Amino acid sequence: PDRRRRGIGSALLAALDQQHGAELRWSCETSLRRVSARAFLEHHRFRARPSLLEMECTLASTEPPPPLAGYSVRSPCDERDLARWCRLQRETFASALHSPHLELADAVALASEPGFHLALVEDLAGELAAYAHTSTLESARASGRLVELAVVQSERGKGIGRFLVRLTLQR
Repeated sequence: PDRRRRGIGSALLAALDQQHGAELRWSCETSLRRVSARAFLEHHRFRARPSLLEMECTLASTEPPPPLAGYSVRSPCDERDLARWCRLQRETFASALHSPHLELADAVALASEPGFHLALVEDLAGELAAYAHTSTLESARASGRLVELAVVQSERGKGIGRFLVRLTLQR
C-alpha cells in the first residue's frame, strides 16, 4: 500500500505492452470490489469478465449449527472490527497469490454493499479466532457465496471452520 500511486504499475504495464504489443492478453485475478484495484484497472481500460463457480445443494436442515463452546459469533459493528478482519485476512493469506490483501477502505466499502455478511468468531478473551465473509445474491431463488473463510492457526482443528460453513449454508 505504501508504494501505490507512484506509477509503478503503470510503468510495468507500459513496458509489457511495448514489448509484446497486441499479442499480449491480460488475465488479472483480483477482487474488483477493492477500490484501489478497480480504479487502477479502469484507468488502464481493463474489462471485467467475472466468473463464478456455483454449487447447488439441497439443505438437509435449515437449523442453525449448535453453538461453539468457548466462542462467540457476531457481525462487525464498527471500523475497529473491520480493521481486525483485515489484519486476520492479511495474516492468514500472506503468501496466497490469489487473494489480494484487504485494506480498511475496501472493507468499509464492502460492508456497505447489499448482501454483505461477515461472521466474526471470538474466543472468550475477545480475540478474533476466525471469520466467514459471505454474500447473498439477488435472484429468484435463495443463493449466495462463501467469499472467504479463515481460522487463526492456533485455533484450527477445533471445528470452527466446519461451524462457519454450516452457518453459511444455513443463511
